[in-house]
Amino acid sequence: MNEEGVQLRRAGLVVRNLNVSGTGKGLNIQATAGDTFMAPFRIGSTIKQIRSKSEKKILHQFDSLIKTGELLIVLGRPGSGCTTYLKTITGETLGLEVAKDSVIHYNGKSRATNILTARMPDSI
Repeated sequence: MNEEGVQLRRAGLVVRNLNVSGTGKGLNIQATAGDTFMAPFRIGSTIKQIRSKSEKKILHQFDSLIKTGELLIVLGRPGSGCTTYLKTITGETLGLEVAKDSVIHYNGKSRATNILTARMPDSI
């Protein structure tokens, strides 16, 4: 890649006081193979979840630091917030509410700044 002049992009990530909550589909836990067999036994809880509009805190005062070049692995039980954390740092927050005082910086720039300065690809 160096011989062809391709520059690799590297980014560090700082997350401080991350508070994420969700309602409805934002609260769904990742499905597993066993869920297919257990679905008939969970009809009541599924209907209750669909009707409920209550908000649930998923991540509360979460901090993390990933330095440039480091590899990240996120492990946890279903429902512990692993997928929510990964979705939040990548910007996939549909159905999730990130608190205003939460700080997410990529290489020292805030998430909002990166969204505004993002460049569309030359060819789509």
